[in-house]
Parts: sequence; structure tokens; C-alpha cells
Amino acid sequence: MRNLREVLRLSFSAGLSIRKISASTKISVGSIQNILKLAEKLAISWPLPDDWDDQTLALKFYPRSDARPSSKYQEPVWIDIHLELKKKGLTKQLLWEEYAQHYPG
Repeated sequence: MRNLREVLRLSFSAGLSIRKISASTKISVGSIQNILKLAEKLAISWPLPDDWDDQTLALKFYPRSDARPSSKYQEPVWIDIHLELKKKGLTKQLLWEEYAQHYPG
């Protein structure tokens, strides 16, 4: 998943430095610089228009890419994971094995 929205929010709204954004998002400094330069070139500012979802935003930055969410990897429902881990005897390893059975890679 691209973190374009988060990079833009942290830069424009929170006013964080590129290094702080990098530490927060685990994206390289160079990639963040490229995203911000491209946003400036495309005249993209914060807040983003309400009708822009992540796919629309990705297509603005990378028009020739496939911006559809991956069906190969399904993100778990983290609230459910948190609740499951509270059960006695249930481990992260067991939850991972169950996930891997449902979504083989």
C-alpha cells in the first residue's frame, strides 16, 4: 500500500520535516522528497479533495500504474486480531498460520 496520503498529511498539515516523516512512515528520505516534488509539480495541496480516495491519489502520482488494491494480500482486521490474542493459548504464530491458509501467497 502506498502511503502517499500520509506523507502529504504529515508534510502539509503537521509540518514535519522529511526526516521525521521518514521515521514515521518507514519510507526513505529520497522517496519522500520525490513525492513532495511531484505533489508540487502537480499542484496537489492539503487538504485533498473529498472525492479523492487512495486509488485516485495514486493515479495522480503514477498515471500508468495499476492502482487497484491487491487481492493477493488481504489486510487482517486488526481489532479482531487484538481480541483473538486475548484468548488463552492463542499466539501470533497460530493466527498467522490461519491467515496463511486463507490467503496463500
